[in-house]
Amino acid sequence: MVDADPAVTIPRRIAVVNRGEAAVRLIRAVRELNAEHGYGITTIALHTDAERRAMFVRQADDAVTLRRTSAGIAYLDHAELERALLESKADAVWVGWGFVAEDIAFAELCERLGLTFIGPSPAAMRTLGDKVEAKLLAERSAFRWQSWTPPAPPYVRTSSARWQRSSKLCTTWSGHARWVRSTRSFRRLNCVRGSWRLWSVGWPGRWTR
Repeated sequence: MVDADPAVTIPRRIAVVNRGEAAVRLIRAVRELNAEHGYGITTIALHTDAERRAMFVRQADDAVTLRRTSAGIAYLDHAELERALLESKADAVWVGWGFVAEDIAFAELCERLGLTFIGPSPAAMRTLGDKVEAKLLAERSAFRWQSWTPPAPPYVRTSSARWQRSSKLCTTWSGHARWVRSTRSFRRLNCVRGSWRLWSVGWPGRWTR
C-alpha cells in the first residue's frame, strides 16, 4: 500500500471484479487519480476468455483471466475469484454494482485473504440489506427518517373492521422486492408469524414479531 497521507492508506493494486461500463468508469477514475496525485495505482481487470479484447480489459494496466467453471458465471464463483485474486497480487478489490457487490460471503472472502474490500463491511451489508432492519437502525440513530407506525399487534386485533380489507404478509429477508401473501384470518396470521411481517393495505399499521 502507498501512504499518500498519514490518515489515508492508498492501495497499490486494485482488482476490478466487474466488467463493461462499470469497470471502465473505475479504471478511468484511477487513471485520473494517478495523473493528479501520482499515486501509481495499478488496475487489474478480472475477465473471462470471451472478454479478453473488451474495452475494460484493454484499458486496465493488467489482467487476469477467469477460468470457465461448472458454476456457470465465473464472476459468481468464489473459488475461481479467490484463485484469480491471488494470481493478481492485488491488495484491494473493487466490485462496483451487480455480481458480488452485495455478496456478504465474497466480502468475507476478501477479509480472509487480507484484501481491502472497497465497499461496505459484511456487518453493514447484513443490516442495511434488510429494509426493516435498516429502518430500525435509522430509528436508533441520529439520522432523519420518514416516520412509520410502530409495531402494534393489539391495534391489529382491535381493528376487526379494517382487518376485513386485504392484508399482506411479507418476508423480511428479500432484497429488492418482498414476497407477499394475503390473509384475512388471525389463525392464518398465527401460523406464519414466525417468519413473516404484516403490512396491511388500507391502514398504516405494521406488525412484527
